[in-house]
Amino acid sequence: MNAKKFEDLIVWQKAHKFVLAIYRFTDRFPRSELFALTSQVRRAVVSIPANIAEGFLLLASNFEIRTSSSCLSTLSQTQLGLCSAYRRTGKFQVPREARAKTEYSE
Repeated sequence: MNAKKFEDLIVWQKAHKFVLAIYRFTDRFPRSELFALTSQVRRAVVSIPANIAEGFLLLASNFEIRTSSSCLSTLSQTQLGLCSAYRRTGKFQVPREARAKTEYSE
């Protein structure tokens, strides 16, 4: 691993871009969802780069395995929140940045 800080990791950079895209997307959720669905989705998505940073700082030998598992779990929570938003309202479209599976699947 040649990165000196977690911000140097490409996976962290992409996760951070994903967070920003989801925050922009959830800005369009109804005010009635501010303390429920909006909060849940935002907390989940922020955990993805946070888990990457934590794994990097721990410098554990199984960094990739533990961090990948934790991030996949959190990504599933985010996906569930977005699906719930769509099913409840039927009017939300996931932003292009969040749909680009290949960009975030590395």
